[in-house]
Amino acid sequence: GVARAKITKKYPKSVRVVFLLPSCFVFVVLAGLIASLFSETARWITLASALAFVVLSFASAAWAGGRATAVLLSPILYAVTYCGYGIGMVRGLFSRS
Repeated sequence: GVARAKITKKYPKSVRVVFLLPSCFVFVVLAGLIASLFSETARWITLASALAFVVLSFASAAWAGGRATAVLLSPILYAVTYCGYGIGMVRGLFSRS
């Protein structure tokens, strides 16, 4: 994440939408969790989004021909990867170096 942000700062024309998706993922998760504290509708939308994420993670890992263990762990692994990359990208974009 941080390395991609440094490359993006140095070469702005290299930015692709796909590089920003993990940062958007982190923002949407945080916004959904905060909004869920105040709105039942937001709570249901956040829950439905989380369920869709889990189902798509299972489907992606199964489609790739993963073993049962990998398929079962895929939602956790995808979430950790997206959060790490997303937070790193935001940190890198706002760092001075």
